[in-house]
Formats: sequence, C-alpha cells, structure tokens
Amino acid sequence: MNSTSTRPVAAATAVVELQRGACWRGSRLGLRYHGDCLGWSDLVAELTPEPPQDPDEDEETAEPEPPPEPDPVRLELLRADTRLVA
Repeated sequence: MNSTSTRPVAAATAVVELQRGACWRGSRLGLRYHGDCLGWSDLVAELTPEPPQDPDEDEETAEPEPPPEPDPVRLELLRADTRLVA
C-alpha cells in the first residue's frame, strides 16, 4: 500500500436560480408570503397576532367579541434550479 503526503484539491461553482417560494431581499434570502418578499423579521411581524385592546369604559358591560379567525399562512412552495458552471 502506497501512501502520499499530498491531497487532491478541487473547486466548483454552482448557480442557484430561485424560481418560486424564496426571493432575494437585498443580500439576504427572503420568503414569498401573499406575493410579497419578506425577510425573517418581517415574516415574524406579519404572523404575530396583535394583542387584544383594552375595552373602553362604556363597553365594559358589553359582551366581548370573539377574536377574529387568523389568516392561513400562505407560503409558496420553494423551487430552485441548480446548475454547475465551473
């Protein structure tokens, strides 16, 4: 068995083209949500429910309204094409 002190080195470059679901938001990766490209903090803000508001003094005797139904999350499926270029 022969041993060697050199190791082979290789390099490759690939291109990833985002087709749907993901998008570029500046230099960062974003997600498509309801047709908009949102970064992580925007997505968290969009999906965080608003806190309930304190009722006015006149409405204290009124029956509280049930909370509204949340919108379903509509994230698009991710599709990306990858190809080796060098």
